Amino acid sequence: MPTTPNSAPERRAPLYPRLPPGRNTMSRAHVAAHQRARLRGAAVAVLEHKSAADVTVADLISLAGVSRRAFYEHFDSKQACLLGSYEDVLADAAGRVMAAYSRESEPLAGMRAAYEAFVGELVEHPTAARVVFLDVLALGRAAVERGESLRLAFESKMREDGSLLAGLSLHPTVLTGVLAGAWQLARRRLLQDRVADLLDLRCELLAWVGSYSSPAVDSLRVGAVKPILDPRAPTAPPREQDPHKRILRATARLATRDGYRELSPAAIIEAAEVSYEDFFERFQTAEECFLGALELLAAEALANAWRAARTAEDWVGAAIFAIRAFFDQLAREPSFAPLAFIEAFALGEPALRLREQLLQSVEALYIRHATDPHAPSPLVAEAVVGAIWGLVHDKALRGEADRLPDLSEHTAYIVLAPILGAERAVQRIITARDTPPSQNHDSVKP
Repeated sequence: MPTTPNSAPERRAPLYPRLPPGRNTMSRAHVAAHQRARLRGAAVAVLEHKSAADVTVADLISLAGVSRRAFYEHFDSKQACLLGSYEDVLADAAGRVMAAYSRESEPLAGMRAAYEAFVGELVEHPTAARVVFLDVLALGRAAVERGESLRLAFESKMREDGSLLAGLSLHPTVLTGVLAGAWQLARRRLLQDRVADLLDLRCELLAWVGSYSSPAVDSLRVGAVKPILDPRAPTAPPREQDPHKRILRATARLATRDGYRELSPAAIIEAAEVSYEDFFERFQTAEECFLGALELLAAEALANAWRAARTAEDWVGAAIFAIRAFFDQLAREPSFAPLAFIEAFALGEPALRLREQLLQSVEALYIRHATDPHAPSPLVAEAVVGAIWGLVHDKALRGEADRLPDLSEHTAYIVLAPILGAERAVQRIITARDTPPSQNHDSVKP
C-alpha cells in the first residue's frame, strides 16, 4: 500500500523524457495519446508512494513530464486523471486476458489460458494490480461505480457468449458471485504479496466454478422466501440508551448520508446528542468511531444470523437460515451495506485489514461447521465468502440493499453446491423454502 505522505520524496524525477520542443512529425492525435499514456503511468506510479487523497496535480505532471496546460487538456481534475488511468489499466489488462482466451481453439483450454494471463498481469504489473484491486477503492464511490460498469459489461459478454464459460451454464446471480470470489482470491494475495501462488490454485478454482453448472438451479426462486426476522420488530431501539453505542450509530448514519470524508467529531457529537466529554472519553478521532460503527453493525448482523442458524437441525439448514437472516438484517439496517461495502474503503489500509479479518472469521466458521464428508477446502471457503461479499457489494452500490433477501436461495446455492453437489443443494434449499425456523433447536453454535 502507499506509504504515508511524509515518507514520499517531495519531488521525483519524471518517469518519461519530455517530447522535443518545437515542430515535429507527430500528429496532434499521436501527441495527445502519448501524453495520456504518460499521465496514466504517472497515476499508477504515484500511488506507490502516496494515498489517493494526498496525490496532487503537481505530482502527476512532474512524473509524467508534461505541462500543466497539457494535463488540463486531458483531464479536468486529479480525480478524473486517476479514474481515467484506472479504467485504462483495467481495460488493457482485460484485453490481454481475452486475447489469451481467443488464441485457444478449445473453450476449457481457453479458460486455463485466460486465467494464466490474468495471474501473469498481476505478477508482471504489481503496482497497476494494486491500483485496480486495492487503491482504487479509496478513490471513492465514483471510482467504484466506474469499475462496476466495466464489470457489468464483462459479465454481460460472458452471459451472451456461452463459449466464454467453456459450456458452463451459470445463473446470472451465481456468475456475479463466482467472479467476485475469484476477485477476492486475487485481492488477498496482493495484500499478502503472494500473487504467484495463484498459479497453483488454477485447477481447484476451475473445479469450484464448475460445481455450479447445473440445470437444477433453475428451480430456485428470486424472492418469495419467508423472512427469518419478524418484520414488525424494530431494527434498533428508538433511542439508544448506551452513549457508546449512540455515538457509533450516529457515526453510521452520518457516514451513510454524507460520506466518510465529511465526518468530524463535532458532527458526530451533535448527531449523537452527547457531550464533548462523553465523546473524547471513548474515542480520539472520527476514523476510530467509523471503524467502531462498522464493527457494531457487523456484529449485530452476524448475531442475527447465528440466532437463526441455531434453530436448524443440521449445518445445511443452519447455512440456509443464516443467509436469510443476514440478508434480512442488511435490508432492514439502511446504514450497514453502504457503510461496509462502499464508504469503508475511503480509510484505505485499516478498512482493508478489518474487511480481511471479518472474511477470514466467516471462512473459518464455514469450514468448521460444514460436516459433510466433503468439507470445503480453504480455497473454496475463501472463494464462497468472497462471492457473498461481492453480491452484497453489488446491491449496495446500486442502492438496492433492501432487495438482498431476493438473492437468498441463489446465495445458499453458492454456499452448498461445492459441498453437496448442485442437485442435492437445490433440493435442500427448496425443502427449507417455506420452513419457519424452529425455536426448539440449538445444535449449531458459533
